[in-house]
Amino acid sequence: MTNNASKKIIPTRKWYGLSLFLFLLGPIISAYLLYSIFSAAVHTITFYVPGTSQLFIPTPGQYTLWVESKAPKNIQKLKNLGVTQITFTDTKTHESFLFKPTIGWSNTQNNSAHYSLGSLSFTNAGTYQVTALMPDNVPRYRIYLRQPSLLKVLAALAASFFFTGLGIASALLSAIIILIKRMNAQKTMKTDEQKPTPTLTQQAPTTQETTWAMVCHLCGFAGFIFPFGNLIAPLVVWAMKREKMPYVDEQGKEAVNFQLSITIYYIIALVLMLIVIGLFLLPVIAVFHIIAMVMASIETANGKPFRYPLTMRFIR
Repeated sequence: MTNNASKKIIPTRKWYGLSLFLFLLGPIISAYLLYSIFSAAVHTITFYVPGTSQLFIPTPGQYTLWVESKAPKNIQKLKNLGVTQITFTDTKTHESFLFKPTIGWSNTQNNSAHYSLGSLSFTNAGTYQVTALMPDNVPRYRIYLRQPSLLKVLAALAASFFFTGLGIASALLSAIIILIKRMNAQKTMKTDEQKPTPTLTQQAPTTQETTWAMVCHLCGFAGFIFPFGNLIAPLVVWAMKREKMPYVDEQGKEAVNFQLSITIYYIIALVLMLIVIGLFLLPVIAVFHIIAMVMASIETANGKPFRYPLTMRFIR
């Protein structure tokens, strides 16, 4: 019964895929939020003048209006809009208000120009009837309006950072839980099996040494909690135990060297963000950082020496 119970609670290495899934889930949700908000921010509502038409206002608030001209030199023709009064009527409440366009600033792109007509506020969301009367023989204009959404964009960015951080924290927590369960299950199985002591036990590290060595590697996760914690925490553990525990001394040096190296890589990636490359390099370094520390913890918990890849060994 004991062996069957211990086998049921042993998570395989494939379980770390759950941590990877949680790690990626946060950025995926963040990307979706940013896409939905930015797509709404660039959504443009249009109607035509003169004449009568209907438009749908998704959210109440202030909207900016502009008109586009394919012939920027013929701005004089746009002056006709200055003698126009546009009436907006809420089809639900039947409340109406007037808007008089005023040609303002312009923005020329390629062969077209955008001329500001001012701004207006809608108190209610819903469908509005638009009526515009203009003199005869006046060309038809297409009017554009859009709601400024700076607050929505800022809210989306805040939510993006939140879900990204939540995904990273969940991934780390699940990885640590899986690691602890694997180690406990393996130790339980070894105890139940009661294997004879190998001939090289005198050279093997003690349980206390493997535990402190594992803690030394796991202390690198402190960098995700406070700045340079990944460097300070392993350094403290190594300094405390290096005189009494040779195995911790060896693995502590390895952990400190790796954290020094990874800190340099992070700094390089931050500098490279100025030329965009760092935006792609930074998450790659973070994933490598996490995986390497988890693997080091697993190996040292089993009493095996671990060597980090891509590490500059400042301490020997």
